[in-house]
Amino acid sequence: MINQNSALEDEMKKSLLSGIALALFGALMFSAGYTGAQESDKDKPAISPGEIRFVAMRVKDVDATDQFLNEKLGFEGQRMGEFHVYEVSPGQYLALTPYADRDSEGEPNMVVGFDVGRIDDYFKQVTEKGVKAIDHLSEDLKALERPVYRQWGAREFAVQTPDGDILVFSRLP
Repeated sequence: MINQNSALEDEMKKSLLSGIALALFGALMFSAGYTGAQESDKDKPAISPGEIRFVAMRVKDVDATDQFLNEKLGFEGQRMGEFHVYEVSPGQYLALTPYADRDSEGEPNMVVGFDVGRIDDYFKQVTEKGVKAIDHLSEDLKALERPVYRQWGAREFAVQTPDGDILVFSRLP
């Protein structure tokens, strides 16, 4: 009986913490003035991660992922101790942190989505550097020749980092 109660208490604590985290996230988005409004394509740079402020990607090889992001995707960053940090848009950061173990080889550790102003230009820029654009929603990560249209109105494509993480670049109408 004690084990069942202990397990139930653990689940309740996790649920409560998840609720608190969700409430804090909502408050942060509200205080940041997030409205979901989109600027016109002409006013947006090719890559602009929207309302994302900070994302940390755990990777096996920080230097290899830094090289991929820099040389293939055009991200510019700097080393800060054991991390690489990229300001992808004013006040919005992507950090690479070392992480040696994975539960399942080949499974993404995370998926990060970025809002892209000129998706066709960015698609061309990335694929001309030899990066394989993929449909991250297909079971076999099908290669793409152009951004795909989604039923929710977005046009998007994704790439896979050397560690198998998925970066999605999309544009809403």
